Amino acid sequence: MSGGRISGLEINAINEDDEEVSILLRDDNKNAGKARFSALSPSLWPYANLHCLQLSEVAGKANFYVDNPRTIIVLEPDFLIDASSIAECMDNNGSFPELYVLNRLFGEPSSERMLLGRMVNSIFDELIHHPDLDYLSLFKRGLAQMPIPMVALGQSCAMDIYREIESGHLEAVKAFCADVPDEDLLLEPSFLCPTYGLQGRLDLL
Repeated sequence: MSGGRISGLEINAINEDDEEVSILLRDDNKNAGKARFSALSPSLWPYANLHCLQLSEVAGKANFYVDNPRTIIVLEPDFLIDASSIAECMDNNGSFPELYVLNRLFGEPSSERMLLGRMVNSIFDELIHHPDLDYLSLFKRGLAQMPIPMVALGQSCAMDIYREIESGHLEAVKAFCADVPDEDLLLEPSFLCPTYGLQGRLDLL
């Protein structure tokens, strides 16, 4: 739907109670296109499955709904997408689905920042179960999980990672682990979220 004073998308659908409903999704033209529901139009087809979250019912109009700032529309939620794949579509300038395709065209070489993140995650995992381990032991255990990528970067980069974690991340990770309740914990469990059509792994449950 376009033209006139409102731009967006109007959907006629059948809800879970087999009732006919109308949904008006309005583009947000006042906030730099923060919500551009009309962009969904090329991706929709007759009888597509939509999960519409946080719609507002219009007073005086039965089964008529409009969007609000909290509205989320999920197309085919039974098709689960990796949360990490969605993260690859984001950068400092916004969200661009094309970034996912571009990333698939390039390899994934080792990088100092990537290995630093993996090492911090490894130290976090170890501290959950072994809170009294000293930092050198924690780092060595992390090295054992990623020897080839770390060797590929060289000793100088490995030492830079060691020093940066020690000065900038270690105390924060220790403090967080100390606040975790002492009970049954799962590290990196899989999660499925049919509401939003997402799957992935949690750091801790």
